[in-house]
Amino acid sequence: MNSNGNARLWRLAIDFGTSNTTAAVQAFGEEPKILRLGTNADSMPSCVALYQGEFVCGVAAMNLAGIAPDCVELTPKRRLGEQSLWLAGRSLDPVLVAGALFHHILQVALREMGQTPPQQVLLTHPEAWGVYMCQRLCDAAARGGIDPRTVVLMSEPVAAAWHFAASGDVPAGANIAVLDFGGGTCDAAVLHYAPGTKEQAFEVVAARGLDPLGGQDFDARLQDWVLGQAVQTGHAELVAKLRDEANSGARATFREQVREVKHALSYSSQAPGVLRVGGDEWIFTVTRNDFEQMLAGPLEQAGRLATDVVAAGAGGPAGLHVIYLSGGSSLIPAVQMKINDVLPQKVATLGDPKTITILGAMRAPVPRIENPPISTPSPETRPPESPPPPPPPPANPTSKPKNGFRVPLLIAGSVVVLALASLGFSALLGSDPGSTSGSSRTPIPPSTSAIVSPPTTPPTTPTEQERLCGAHVLNDLSDAECEVLNGGVSELVDATTCEPGEWGEGSQTAVLACQGNMNIPERSASKVFMVAYPNLPSMRTSEQTLIDDHGLTEGFPDKPKLHHSWVTEGEATSLAKGNIMTWVESETTMWLWTDWQSHILYWVETPASPSQVYAWWRVP
Repeated sequence: MNSNGNARLWRLAIDFGTSNTTAAVQAFGEEPKILRLGTNADSMPSCVALYQGEFVCGVAAMNLAGIAPDCVELTPKRRLGEQSLWLAGRSLDPVLVAGALFHHILQVALREMGQTPPQQVLLTHPEAWGVYMCQRLCDAAARGGIDPRTVVLMSEPVAAAWHFAASGDVPAGANIAVLDFGGGTCDAAVLHYAPGTKEQAFEVVAARGLDPLGGQDFDARLQDWVLGQAVQTGHAELVAKLRDEANSGARATFREQVREVKHALSYSSQAPGVLRVGGDEWIFTVTRNDFEQMLAGPLEQAGRLATDVVAAGAGGPAGLHVIYLSGGSSLIPAVQMKINDVLPQKVATLGDPKTITILGAMRAPVPRIENPPISTPSPETRPPESPPPPPPPPANPTSKPKNGFRVPLLIAGSVVVLALASLGFSALLGSDPGSTSGSSRTPIPPSTSAIVSPPTTPPTTPTEQERLCGAHVLNDLSDAECEVLNGGVSELVDATTCEPGEWGEGSQTAVLACQGNMNIPERSASKVFMVAYPNLPSMRTSEQTLIDDHGLTEGFPDKPKLHHSWVTEGEATSLAKGNIMTWVESETTMWLWTDWQSHILYWVETPASPSQVYAWWRVP
């Protein structure tokens, strides 16, 4: 309530990061201010734990990581696109887990602003996220008690750009770059500033990211270096005690020591720390030079990322006005020096890099909420009483987009080879996978919409009584199988011929075998199988098994016994969306492709030649 006894009008912004989350509030007629989420900092760790049947967030969850690691999800943002995750021995919807974090933030904000609900909630998201991931983000916010009617979405680089534009340093018509170097990812974007031409003055013209690359990776390198030094200086027994299962608390303390040393090296030439287990301890010192040598490889990656994105979006340094640094890792002097080396006289900072995105979101022009809520909806953040089965695959899983045709993934005339070695490669190149921990995320196509309102109604699942599959009701198909057909693959298959079946070792949720609608002479004898996977790792494992079993090698997919990555033409050339595999058995062409966004595998069996199938596959 304000001084007149009326409900206080205010809005909330949340920057849900891979490793840390920040928030800001703004009362009507006042300047925005950072919401203090942590006990010793404005930001809070993004981790969530399920402990003794209750969700715990932030620092409290981080403290549990050393005590009960199976109860803690350190990076729920990476897992948001998956169908389920295991926490404390239970299968949970990642939306529910992330919702616990949003609920915590909302409660802190309500205490700060007088318990009246916010009239608007701004949620930032990676530029590479598409409709599916943005919907998952909105669903998580709703689970946390945020009214969906109040939500406005904004991409992270656009939010950061508005922070810099508010300073008056960005001239009209300029190309600016934003390098967001955070705790878990390093993202670069080039934006064109055209105020007065339309409501959204910033247009993203190039973007790309590296995941994982950030403060967490620096922590791991520093931790390994310290332990190596301990062994070399005669403290191998202490290191062995640290690694003992019984000393989980000591390991958590040591990790925190390493983080403190890293932060201190941003301001000092050296920093001490202590490795302590029980009554034994070893005091160590790290110099800034030591630390910078550890970071040589990652900084080289970041430098290449910045120059590549600037070349794609601005034609090179000459076409760039400035590159702004944001994210906590940009405080590291070596990061600033590296970017200045590759883009001399272009680097700039403005304020606390950890809060640039959230304050920029507050300064951006956003649509007004027409019917603000008068009460806060009840959150749904308690874990279910029993572990639920994985939900069906997302709606609209088709991998044949309407706005362009597909092409194999080529960069500068060279084939991009994707590592498919093991389940450890859990993050894939693609615009929508929520779990992205591979060597790089994809660049995104030019964006003309900086701020997007979320869908007003969530997608629905057909009921048991009537599930419309294509133009027919097939009551013998599962909900997950009908989701595949309802998602827009009718252009590929004849729904009347679809039959349910089993696949693999039960790790997949659905499989359909249907007659194909191919525009090739042999189409009457062609079949299309569709397999829906519960998550990306299971899909990648299946891909690798197929590649190994059939001896497929990397190559152009118009000939048999090859595999290749694919993109949508018209989008950035390195936007890998899946994998193609092909071979011939008994004069039958096997043509498979995976869609990493929807977790769907399409398997075509046809007497047509690989080149004929390739021509059909390229054009929707």
